Amino acid sequence: MVQKIFFQSSLPRAGSTLLQNVMGQNPEFYVTPTSGVLELVYAARANYTSSPEFKAQDSQQMRQGFLNFCNQGMHGFFNAITDKPYVLDKSRGWGIHYGFLNSFYPNPKVICMVRDLRGIYASMEKNFRKNQDKDSGIVSHAQMKGTTTEKRIDIWSQSQPVGLAIERLQQIVKEGISSNMLFVKFEDFCSNPEQEMKRIYNFLELPYFQHDFNNVEQITKEDDEVYGIYGDHKIKSKIEPLKPDYKDVLGVGPCNWIKTNYQWFYDYFGYFWFMKEKKIYWFFGQPGAGKTVLSKELKFYLEEQYFNEVFHIDGDDLRFLFKNNKYGREGREENIKRAQDIAKFIHNQGYDVVVSLVAPYRELRENFKKDMKKNLVEFFVHTTEERGREHFHVEDFELPVENFVDIDTTNVDPEISLNKIIEVIWPGK
Repeated sequence: MVQKIFFQSSLPRAGSTLLQNVMGQNPEFYVTPTSGVLELVYAARANYTSSPEFKAQDSQQMRQGFLNFCNQGMHGFFNAITDKPYVLDKSRGWGIHYGFLNSFYPNPKVICMVRDLRGIYASMEKNFRKNQDKDSGIVSHAQMKGTTTEKRIDIWSQSQPVGLAIERLQQIVKEGISSNMLFVKFEDFCSNPEQEMKRIYNFLELPYFQHDFNNVEQITKEDDEVYGIYGDHKIKSKIEPLKPDYKDVLGVGPCNWIKTNYQWFYDYFGYFWFMKEKKIYWFFGQPGAGKTVLSKELKFYLEEQYFNEVFHIDGDDLRFLFKNNKYGREGREENIKRAQDIAKFIHNQGYDVVVSLVAPYRELRENFKKDMKKNLVEFFVHTTEERGREHFHVEDFELPVENFVDIDTTNVDPEISLNKIIEVIWPGK
């Protein structure tokens, strides 16, 4: 018999189906696909409110009877289809109708999965593009409607499912309903599912169940054809960190529009973490060690955390711009000093700067660190792998001694190295 019903009311394209199926690994949970239970009690409310038969009787008695009808009706519904003690019911409307739900099911536990809105819109656009054999219903070339990515974003932002869900979420925040809910970022769920599931169990006040995040079976079944080209409720069996692709899918302009138009969302859910002090992140090491790759990865990551542009200075680019083809000590020192001057100038304008440069001479590096004090973080990137650039190695390269971060890229995926760098910059993030 069902003892407790919990609720999930999430943004579209934010991992709600994945969460249901992960929770479904717990043998004590019955998990629903997109549920219609809210529609049942919502329709009952409409009839209760408008029917003269109810209006003609004692209002207090009728209210108590109706609320008990909703409570027992919901329990009866699930008792008819499962003998498990717990239910997780998924419906996008539970959050905005929290007051109604609370009236017949006191102190409900509602979970909401959220996601960077650029990722949500990118997912919508990808579904649009891969279903060109079907009429999306939003494009009219004759009326020049929905013919570009920008126009489609505008349409989705003012309609179901995306626009309505975001509007509801904003109202949930305004009314303070959010203080009674648990919000889970899809990005965090994919990066550290165990940590997020422990948060969920703690919120539900239940003992933690050990889940298998590498083998998530699809338990929930629903016909996506019912929802049109944007219906996509299939999950991958292994949970892995998300790789943001929204800039490639939507373009920089639309991504910036989304960030600006929904600043309340990014502020409230802490998607952009503004550092108090901007810094210079200096990657140095022998050619082929991975400095440029990691510096570009860090630049992209930093730009995803807040609005400011991050500047990248690369040693090869400087040589090209300033026609410096001297690879002796004099030419290298000239390139290093130029990079230091430019980095310092940009940093003083209030920007983060990422530098990738061989910078083999310790004295120049140490003097710059003393000059910049705590505003510089130095990463020594090295490898024992042969990567085809060994003939460019600097024979008089001077190894670092102190106050640096060691990054060994030997047989290590750049994503793992980036995670180490992020942990150094923001411990515990």
